[in-house]
Amino acid sequence: MRRFIEMKSKFNLGILTLVVVVIFTAYLSGAVSITRNMLPGEVDCGTSTTVVNGTDFTAASASTTYPVDMPKDVGVLTVKFTRTTGTTAEVDFEFQASFDGGTTWTTAAYCTISVATNAAAVSDVVRYSVPVYLYGISHLRLYRIVNNDGSTALTNCGAYLSL
Repeated sequence: MRRFIEMKSKFNLGILTLVVVVIFTAYLSGAVSITRNMLPGEVDCGTSTTVVNGTDFTAASASTTYPVDMPKDVGVLTVKFTRTTGTTAEVDFEFQASFDGGTTWTTAAYCTISVATNAAAVSDVVRYSVPVYLYGISHLRLYRIVNNDGSTALTNCGAYLSL
């Protein structure tokens, strides 16, 4: 009986070790992802209006490293907004990049996501995602939102970086 209990303990220890190894491997391989919100609150953008970081809203910088000090080469930027109707006019979400930990920002390498204001929506909420190449970029932030639609105001605009 004692031998059976020893074998059962070794078996349980083996299962526990396997579970820990699988979780650790998934964590390091990126199977576990996180999403960083670039706005502390949602932003509204009227018809034919541009809203700019530092003037109309304060964007949070999103670090491109996950876990800490492990940079990712590819991420996903997601933008969203609420609209009641829409036209084929586009709303542009423009981003800035930092290569030095968020000290300086450049618009030369910014990414723009353009979405038609009449894009497919669920309960009037449009969500649009694009993959982005992040090599060398330490942080991203939303720079401005340009609503080119003269008849549709946008509410609850948001921007997210998923790693």
